[in-house]
Amino acid sequence: MQVAQEFQLLNLTDTEWHRLEEVVASFERAWQSGMEADIRRFVPLPDDTLRTDILVELIKVDQERRWHNGSRKTIEAYLEEWPELKQGENLVANLVEAECATRVALGEE
Repeated sequence: MQVAQEFQLLNLTDTEWHRLEEVVASFERAWQSGMEADIRRFVPLPDDTLRTDILVELIKVDQERRWHNGSRKTIEAYLEEWPELKQGENLVANLVEAECATRVALGEE
């Protein structure tokens, strides 16, 4: 199922890729500043065509950072906060896979 999400990302134009990378990099820098970054400040408005792609990538970064600093947040919590993602089965599978990878990297179950 992750393949569908990756395929969607592969269909982005160079401009869209650059924008996605810039937003994610800005979010990473906010986390690196030593403070917990507020994901809502980085998510595009609902009518933005890149909203879902950016949101998914931001959630992956946010979750990994939180798990590393001990403030674990599960995908279920993100789905409650961002219910629009529940409509995309491939998106949910992609996020669950990312959480599993984070847990394995940290030696968690």
